[in-house]
Amino acid sequence: MVIFSAAGVLRYRKMSDLTLSSLYKESVDRMLIADDINFIDGFMMMYQVYPDQLPYDYGKEHLNILLRPIPRSLWPGKPLSSWVRNVEARHGWIDEESAGFSPTIWGVFYAEGGKYGVIIFSVIWAFALAWLYRAFSYFTSDLSSFLTGILLVSMIPIFRSGDLAGDFSIVLMSFWPMMIFVYLYKKFVKKQLQHAR
Repeated sequence: MVIFSAAGVLRYRKMSDLTLSSLYKESVDRMLIADDINFIDGFMMMYQVYPDQLPYDYGKEHLNILLRPIPRSLWPGKPLSSWVRNVEARHGWIDEESAGFSPTIWGVFYAEGGKYGVIIFSVIWAFALAWLYRAFSYFTSDLSSFLTGILLVSMIPIFRSGDLAGDFSIVLMSFWPMMIFVYLYKKFVKKQLQHAR
């Protein structure tokens, strides 16, 4: 919570103007006045929208990770990406400047299946993250720590925002060179081990 709050402080202050202790104090103060409470607000909005205003998505948010990059020129009837836009479309509202809310990843899980969706997707994600962590532990060099750091950094936008497809695209655009490097490095290591035998 303090780290998220510190990120909020750094939106308005330069790191060079702060000492570590003053950053910590301002972060705690920001947290105590609930300046970043919009995560809870966003989740509560999802709680009020589903299933009364919109039906549950049943996995469409996860599927949207693959479908979002398809341009509307190729898919004219492509579903809208935001729950806010879907509510507006359902009721015929036209609002060019609707605000974005961060329901967090648990809001996405709720949109996909209500309370059961939160439980089921939390378990699936726990297994997937554990599998990724074990896969990164495969390396005995510093690469293992480096990949674990990338995983942790990637989880911040993914857990925080609630736009699963957008967050995945940011992570993939940021780290695709590393993914290619790891793939080629694994091939190289397997080849070296085969030659050694």
